[in-house]
Amino acid sequence: MLCTLIRLARQAQRIIARTARALIDAAACRLRDLWQTHLNRVGGNAGYAAATAAVLAGGLGLLPARDVIAAVLAAAFGVYLRDSRTAGGAVPRSAFDLD
Repeated sequence: MLCTLIRLARQAQRIIARTARALIDAAACRLRDLWQTHLNRVGGNAGYAAATAAVLAGGLGLLPARDVIAAVLAAAFGVYLRDSRTAGGAVPRSAFDLD
């Protein structure tokens, strides 16, 4: 009876270890993909890079929270403005322009 209990405990231990290893591998893969995406965004988007730097400085206590929030809002506003323009850079005219 004791041998059966020890065998069940070892099987449970193997199953738990295998499951934990699989979860850690999946999390590491996801984290690696997110890091690569982050690096691509920082390299191609100056506003995103500035917001990231401000958040990092705020987390380290080098920048006041007010300035961090201002930098993040400025980056978000810059993304909004860039996405609202066409490929030529001009804001498209709407049907309601009176001039």
